[in-house]
Amino acid sequence: MAFFELNSDIQIGDFHFSGVSDLLISRSVHSYSDSAVLTIPAICKVRNGNHVSDYQASADLISDRDPVRISLGYNGSLQQEFRGFVRRRSLSMPLQVECEGLSQVMRLDMDVSASLEVTSSTQLASYLRKGFKGAGIPINVVVADDLPLQNLLLTHVNGTEICDAVKRFSQETMSVFFKDFSTLWMGLLYTPLRHGKDPLSSGKVFYRPGYNCLRDGGLREHTASDPVQIVFHNFSATGVRTQVLSEADEKGRARQEVSIMNNIGDAAALLRLANEKMYQSNYKGYSGYLSGFLEPYCAPGWLAEVRDDLYPERNGAYLVESTEVRFGKGGARRKVELGPALGFSV
Repeated sequence: MAFFELNSDIQIGDFHFSGVSDLLISRSVHSYSDSAVLTIPAICKVRNGNHVSDYQASADLISDRDPVRISLGYNGSLQQEFRGFVRRRSLSMPLQVECEGLSQVMRLDMDVSASLEVTSSTQLASYLRKGFKGAGIPINVVVADDLPLQNLLLTHVNGTEICDAVKRFSQETMSVFFKDFSTLWMGLLYTPLRHGKDPLSSGKVFYRPGYNCLRDGGLREHTASDPVQIVFHNFSATGVRTQVLSEADEKGRARQEVSIMNNIGDAAALLRLANEKMYQSNYKGYSGYLSGFLEPYCAPGWLAEVRDDLYPERNGAYLVESTEVRFGKGGARRKVELGPALGFSV
């Protein structure tokens, strides 16, 4: 019979914590802001070699912006679950430490001003790449789908505002998130999934309900109760109108949802975004949550291969849209949110 011992390596600034009362880590493909909330005793002792200090206030050992690294696992085999910085401390008893991911660097250490008549998401990503380099953080910025943009005025904007602009100008169809702790990824997710392709190639995890995850994990049938067809308009400076229509659902019974997008003048790009938004709204299949232990490990952007003996219609490879990891006195759990499956229909 195998025995599993829960282990952790939690580092804040120069200090390693042997354990915490509670820890919650949240990550998603729909957000560039990873988060972690740690609850630790308000009073602690510090070990330095063989020397152990008197009791000290934990809050005095932690400062805002201290680097944070969290790795969790079993029997000494650890996986990195979070990398970021301290955002704020509650100063309560017990002490609660709120942390944010690498987005803190974009928010506090980047300042961009530019007038861009013609630009693209690739050029905007170059500002982010330069900002990370200037802050001494080795982060690669990958643009999987270049988005042509026009008429942008950037006046002392930070990195998170650049990411927000890409998402806003694309009608929230472009995903911007940290696919791992060294790569900020920018692109479309649902379009390649629709065509049976893994958009990220980050990894794959296998789940078998009732074996390595809970049997009733909240996986439910996903159907569009109000299917839509997306219509995007663009008006040029001379008054010329460009209009594109997304695919319709298989029965052609969708209502139309119309938006004006004057920062994108390219018809082909508008059509890609319109189809992506339609896929987000109309995809069919299953979605929901699976809950299990820390192993098997997975992260947002991975594919989750589900094999369900009782409900084989649920079998398939699903996009992992978010993860929530809880660790503490009560043990450890990973909650995984599943989105559309490879080759989903509309």
